[in-house]
Order: sequence, then structure tokens, then C-alpha cells
Amino acid sequence: MATIKSYTNIEQSKKLAEILPLESADMYYMETSCNNYTIGALQRLEKDMLLKQAEYYKMFPCWSLAALFGVLRIHTTPTAFSINISVPSLTKTKDGYSITYVGDYRIMESNNNNIESPIKIVADNSIDACVEMIIKLHEMNLL
Repeated sequence: MATIKSYTNIEQSKKLAEILPLESADMYYMETSCNNYTIGALQRLEKDMLLKQAEYYKMFPCWSLAALFGVLRIHTTPTAFSINISVPSLTKTKDGYSITYVGDYRIMESNNNNIESPIKIVADNSIDACVEMIIKLHEMNLL
């Protein structure tokens, strides 16, 4: 059975904070006095203030599924008469969740045999699938 997650875990959040603009996060972790972490949602008005004071309060950003999808680009390629579009698509499967780009064309990756295949990530839950896709696109300079 697939794991249900509402937001990125601490390790994923730290990795994404190196890749993504901090303003794209919509939640945060804050270290408590017991060395545990609490989670909270960033309010639009206090978001800038919280991100500026993150070091002081031992806070760091994390992302919900909606925020992760907001980061994934829609890729376009102009043609002679139109524009081909490729969009991220998340699908629930028997193995968990699958994310790939679908549309007029697909974003491809090489498997070192001069053969390209569409980028497809499968994970236990939707958050993990999106995080892995973002990391993969970042590595390919397509984010």
C-alpha cells in the first residue's frame, strides 16, 4: 500500500532548499527545544518575514504537493505552425504513483546506448515522485 504524505520530509526539504527558490515553499519545519520538529503552513503575508528569520528560529522550508507541482515547468517547443506542449502528469498505479511528462512531445533522457526514453519516476507516494522528478530535471538542467 502506498504511503500517504502531505509534505516533503526533512531530508527532502533540505535537498530542495538547495535547488528551488525558498519562496516556492508553502510550509516550514521548526526545531523545538526538544530537538524535535514541528510543521506549519506559511501564510502569504508572513512568508517573507519567516524566510528571512529562518536561521534565527532554526526554521527551514518544506513543500506540499501543490507547491511541488507549481515548480514543475510546462515545456514548449515551437514548430512551423504551432507549439508542442509537454506537461507533468501524476498517475496512481498499482506500484504507487508515477510522474512523467505527456503531451505533444515528451522530455527524454539517454540511457547511454544512444537510445532515449521518456523520463518517468515511480515512487510509493506522490510527494516522493514529485521530489525525484524535480531532482532529475535539475540534474538535466531542465527545471
